[in-house]
Amino acid sequence: MTMITISNIAVLFFMPCFVLAQPKANLHYQLKYSNHKIVHVKLLYTPLEKDSTIFTYGEPRFGGQSDILKCIANVKVFPPTILKADTSARSFTIYYSGEKNVTIEYDIIDTSSAKKDLRQELFRPMISKEYFYSHGINLFLNPIFKNSNRKTTLSLQWKRRPDFPLFYGFDPEHGGKKKITTTVDSVMFSLITG
Repeated sequence: MTMITISNIAVLFFMPCFVLAQPKANLHYQLKYSNHKIVHVKLLYTPLEKDSTIFTYGEPRFGGQSDILKCIANVKVFPPTILKADTSARSFTIYYSGEKNVTIEYDIIDTSSAKKDLRQELFRPMISKEYFYSHGINLFLNPIFKNSNRKTTLSLQWKRRPDFPLFYGFDPEHGGKKKITTTVDSVMFSLITG
């Protein structure tokens, strides 16, 4: 009887470790909804490869958005990290020299217009006091690694959410109420709306 009790206690003691264990995220996105018209994004990550990391933004083939880079503003990194942007490729190359963590900050702004053809607006971020709509590829910088990034994990957390409920295509039950850890692939091609 004593042996069963000790075994049960051991199982209960160690069980939370397995339940709480989550994959370690390589990229940490923090979002802040601001002035009912922008989302400030702070990305912290530990470099997975030496020398540099390339990120892309948006996908102009979706909805005919050849000018999708107008939606991202105020991109900055902090020394000694260096940022080089290539607007023709929608890419941002981050060069670092031995730091354990790199921080990138940028704003996503609403550039939608009621005057345009709706086909030009289908994937463009829409941010207002009453409504939020974006695909992951138009909210987050997408890392491009030498090796496949499909297994790369990211965490996503709102520092300040909109007042209305949100829906995540990759986490429909929680809608931004808690920090989530998932794969880059699941977020980049999912919808976030509210």
